[in-house]
Amino acid sequence: MKQLIKLLNTSTFRLVLIYMGLFSLSALVLMAFIYWATVQAIAEQADATIDADVVGLDEQYNRGGTIALITLIQDRIIRNPNISSIYVVTRMDGTVIVGNLNRLPPVPANPNEWITFEFSQWWNGKMEFYKARARFFVIGDGRGENYRLLVGRDIRAIEATQNLIINALLWGLAITTALSLIGGLMMSWSSVRRLDSINQSISQIMHGDLSKRIPSRGTQDDFDRLAENLNAMLTQLEKLMNGIRQVTDNVAHDLRTPLTRLRNRLEELRETSLNDLQYQLVEKNITEADHLLNTFNALLRIGRLESGCHRSEWVEINLSQLLADAIEFYEVIALDKQQTLISHITPNVFIDGDRDLLFQAIANLLDNAIKYTPEMGTIDIALQQYEQRVEFSVTDNGGGIPDTYKDKVLERFFRMESSRTTTGNGLGLSLVAAVVSYHKAQIRLEDNQPTGLRVVISLTQKKRDGRPSRHHNLPVTV
Repeated sequence: MKQLIKLLNTSTFRLVLIYMGLFSLSALVLMAFIYWATVQAIAEQADATIDADVVGLDEQYNRGGTIALITLIQDRIIRNPNISSIYVVTRMDGTVIVGNLNRLPPVPANPNEWITFEFSQWWNGKMEFYKARARFFVIGDGRGENYRLLVGRDIRAIEATQNLIINALLWGLAITTALSLIGGLMMSWSSVRRLDSINQSISQIMHGDLSKRIPSRGTQDDFDRLAENLNAMLTQLEKLMNGIRQVTDNVAHDLRTPLTRLRNRLEELRETSLNDLQYQLVEKNITEADHLLNTFNALLRIGRLESGCHRSEWVEINLSQLLADAIEFYEVIALDKQQTLISHITPNVFIDGDRDLLFQAIANLLDNAIKYTPEMGTIDIALQQYEQRVEFSVTDNGGGIPDTYKDKVLERFFRMESSRTTTGNGLGLSLVAAVVSYHKAQIRLEDNQPTGLRVVISLTQKKRDGRPSRHHNLPVTV
């Protein structure tokens, strides 16, 4: 069903529907014209036959008089007993002299007007119903008595032909529309398959496989030309990313190593005989060096995650245990500020991912929560499992983040004015956002009531048979 909906939503299918609608409308107009022209031609031919018949009867009357006319009509009635042709001769007062109708239709006010009427008569022992088209004529030589002559034709066969034409045209329109629809579905299915192939390749590229290329069929159609252009762009992009990776490695070697040496020398200097002032200066420089190294490492890690350069094998992770380990690690830090860590964690929640990156993201969230929550405050850590989704959150009762800054705090080095005096480099939430993006997850920053911030991370989870799904709260340890 999803494939059908996907097929019906393609632009190719919509274009085919538009074309099919225009074609069907054009075909309908053309068929209506063909029907009208055909019916008109048949009706005119029938009327011409009746007029020619009247001319012949009038000539017979002029040559032989009333007796000759009556004799001729009787002969035609005998030769045509099924009343396919209608002949009636009456006096002007309506008295029937000869004819094959039991009852005359009303005489129209206009003597030249064509009339269509229905009648019934016995034929071969049963009642037959007829429909006729006829016309009244007045014949006479002007010297004696005039007569009214009714001449017509049974038009049931003509109407049957008209219905046959209508059915043929409608069936033709239906078959044409059905074939157009089938053709549209086939074209759409072909386009969907090509686009799915392109999307799968792009998805693999987005996951970091820059060597992947979009397949080409060699038909040199629009999709092949698109694939060639995209592949050329990907080749150029791969070169650029390899260049970035090389520059990153060079920077790591050229800058991080000297910083590490500087820190080691400061530690060596600290072990020498120093007075109190000198010792404090060395400690301060070591702290600054650690800050620079942490900032540098965070930037490198964010850059590698965002550029797709990070490579790691995803493994099955017990997210419940990972959160418990992080909470245990940060309990001591929270105790220094007399803060309470409360956990509501569903046990044995498993996901696929990079364990180190997820632990780093959790650690950053806990570090931020502890940093911006006042003393005696409360921090709540929760993990909930849904059908195919896992959500864990870190909630504090600190100052919170205004709505206008909720997106900006995920950017590198962004810090609100209220946090300028707090230690940090503005990369904590940026790294969390990079880890979340790497795991194809979502992050939400929400307000906690009455005050504070709630950070929610939602990850997709594959169904695993045999995993416990019961909910249980870990004991509060602080």
